[in-house]
Amino acid sequence: MKLSPGAVLSFAAWTAPKASLRGIPEITSSSTTKGISLAINSLVGASCGWFEQPVDHNDPKLGTWQQQYCVSREWWAGPGSPVVFMTPGEEPIIRSVSSSLGYTFLQNTTMPGMYAQAIGAATVVLEHRYFGGSSPYDGFDSETLQYLTTEQTAADIVNFAQKIQFPFDKNQTSNSPKAPWIYYGASYTATIGSWIEQFHPGVFHAFHLSSAIVEANPDNWYYYDTIRQGIDALWNGTKYGDGGASCSLALNAVSEFVDSILLPEDGTKRDEKKVEALKHMHLFRCLGARRPPTPLWCLNTHDLLNPFFEARTLGNPWRTWYWFLCNEPLASWATGAPKNTPNKEQKKQISIVSRKLTPEYWQRQCEMHFPTAENGEQYGSAKGKTTEMLNMKTGGWGRVNERRRVIWTNGEFDPWRSTTMSSELRPGGPLQSTEDAPVFLIKNSQHADDAFTEAGMKGAGHRINPEVVKVQEKAVEIMKKWVGEFKAPTTK
Repeated sequence: MKLSPGAVLSFAAWTAPKASLRGIPEITSSSTTKGISLAINSLVGASCGWFEQPVDHNDPKLGTWQQQYCVSREWWAGPGSPVVFMTPGEEPIIRSVSSSLGYTFLQNTTMPGMYAQAIGAATVVLEHRYFGGSSPYDGFDSETLQYLTTEQTAADIVNFAQKIQFPFDKNQTSNSPKAPWIYYGASYTATIGSWIEQFHPGVFHAFHLSSAIVEANPDNWYYYDTIRQGIDALWNGTKYGDGGASCSLALNAVSEFVDSILLPEDGTKRDEKKVEALKHMHLFRCLGARRPPTPLWCLNTHDLLNPFFEARTLGNPWRTWYWFLCNEPLASWATGAPKNTPNKEQKKQISIVSRKLTPEYWQRQCEMHFPTAENGEQYGSAKGKTTEMLNMKTGGWGRVNERRRVIWTNGEFDPWRSTTMSSELRPGGPLQSTEDAPVFLIKNSQHADDAFTEAGMKGAGHRINPEVVKVQEKAVEIMKKWVGEFKAPTTK
């Protein structure tokens, strides 16, 4: 759920040039195993394996498939010791377990490893179904993607926690519910954790949910408005902000100029300007394209030869992620701000991006990506599913009084904050902290900043926000207390 128009462009390196894209090798079980084994060679006590999952947890007749995981026993204190779990969500597992980026979710360069070190736990990362090398099918279309749902994803994790046999724990003494399992999630994976906490109580003893998007919103213009606030806060802290100028107002002027070209009121003038715009394609490239060719060119010219649409195999994580947005539908499309809605700082609502970014702009891409399959299968929103239905099913911002042992963390300037428990839009206001469900709104922080420890940020070449360190230290103390309270259920 981290996607935005800017995030779309982050796939530019993946999607260009076209010639090389068509030569992408297909990801297979053997190729991913070899690559990941090499990636974790330097990690103490780490190993990877495969776990058998049903295609459909409600219909065993459909068969099984293999899901990849990696585990580290570096801090595991022995039989019955805790396990800290995470899933990388919408990307292949190798990015989460390899130390090549300066951090790994198996060690204390990230929050799961920090917890494991403090409580004597193993750390485990489970690849998400339909990503990386873990999928029931090789080709992705509206028929084969029917089993990529929130329910099936949560059921995978529950099944794994209860049945996995780690190589260092053949007697399964550290399986759930015999030992305390701790769920760590950031962004979309925190959202998964909130579903598991609600629909599968008791499987995980405690949760740390960072930047969890709990309330789906089909017109999430607050995404860019939060960025606007962050830009101005940063600008005002520089020498350039001393004169009272506003960086976001300058960006708004640019977006309004662009919209005056793209959205003129007079129909004849609109057609004339469309023709004129074709002579100046470099203007379009300046609207966000980092280098040609880009995914946005594909989306706006309907170039069906672009692998952004065409690649329907395990090598295209973007496609499977977009299925979630269209099928559940998670949606929460990042859009331009409405023109006549006032905000706290200005008399009228400004927008730092074009108002051409509408829910309809994003939604119509669902049909481009996922046309009706030969057997008639479609994505959820084409069948009438809505974000309102999803929020009703999951509880959205509600049902928090029943939640126990859940740490909620959110960033002050997280673009997704408006969809989290710390949203100002939440009925009754942002969720207030309790002993059983502490809430931390991290000052000057962004999206899931607390996922990485000081060591991890240093390894990646960055400095850590001191406010993040404070919250991480508090979270560790809370988790140690909760783990100390764990009592395994008695067996008859």
